[in-house]
Amino acid sequence: MRKLIVRIYERLLRLYPLRFREAFAGEMLDLFDQVVHDARIGRLVAQCARELWDLLPSLIREHLHERHAPQMEMMASPGYTFNHRFCVISILTGEVLYLTLIILPFFAYGLHLEDPNPKYFPIFCTPLGAWLRFAGVYTLALFPVWNTFFGLRLLFSAGRNWRRWVKGQRRLVLGTLAASTALMAFIFSPAGQLMMKWYMD
Repeated sequence: MRKLIVRIYERLLRLYPLRFREAFAGEMLDLFDQVVHDARIGRLVAQCARELWDLLPSLIREHLHERHAPQMEMMASPGYTFNHRFCVISILTGEVLYLTLIILPFFAYGLHLEDPNPKYFPIFCTPLGAWLRFAGVYTLALFPVWNTFFGLRLLFSAGRNWRRWVKGQRRLVLGTLAASTALMAFIFSPAGQLMMKWYMD
């Protein structure tokens, strides 16, 4: 009976990922074999039930770890935080500020007011609005430099780490670079230059 229990446990160990089995399966099997042979008959069933109870959470944990191992290794690599995640966050933050402070007020008010001066926007005719306009002017001036700097850093990071990234990271980087390029193309287009001139009046 004891040998049968050990054989069943050995089969169950095959459910673990390959890398985990190669590293720990032999040790786990030897330990379980020793516990089974040392346990009394009355406690053998309870011991086996406890091992099976611990087996399912352990299997789930190890398979999740195996699935996300590439991301974990990538996050642990030197320069990952700055060259990838930080650049994406910086680019998206700049784009949100530009859309919120420059483009949306232009299309919401600038095309419809009799006086096109941005100082007379309903949004900007309050004490808080004055600070928003101040932030918008600086966003308008600094965004191209900000976007170019972090876009190039992200592009260089992609060139170094592209093969190591998983699909989700590649899509995020490509989407961020595409949005950044599209907005920069709009800024330097005739329409973008007209909007910049109108906002700075």
